[in-house]
Amino acid sequence: MRQAGEYGLFFGFGWLLQRQPEPLSGLQRRAGRQVLLASVLLFPLLLGVMGRWAPTQGQGPFTLKLLGDSLHSLITWALVLGFTGLALRYLNRPSPVMRYLSDGAYWMHLAHLPLVTWLQVLFAPLHLPALVKFLLVCHLAILLLLPSYE
Repeated sequence: MRQAGEYGLFFGFGWLLQRQPEPLSGLQRRAGRQVLLASVLLFPLLLGVMGRWAPTQGQGPFTLKLLGDSLHSLITWALVLGFTGLALRYLNRPSPVMRYLSDGAYWMHLAHLPLVTWLQVLFAPLHLPALVKFLLVCHLAILLLLPSYE
């Protein structure tokens, strides 16, 4: 239930923002700085906080948890607003490739779950790093689902 509220917050914010052209132009100007702030400064700070919090198995000081949750929220909003600004800046012209990917996204969203589950089961016994398995599953799912959109 908590996730539904979080998604609703993002949806509502996006709906309100879409109706205001002035803040959208501001997002374009600050987009690079926001993504840089979130990924270069805030994310390493969050990893440091999590590194101190994780060994306590959730029994650490409240201030550490509050700091971690706050950093997580700041990173999320900075990335959402930053990537929205980058999209508005660089993806604002018609493109056949982007149109095709956009049109196929809903089909891939609907059909991905069984395929991704099957691929995970297939790759589970392989002795590969988790990141490699993750990237293989993602890329194979896209390579199989996108042509099936046709």
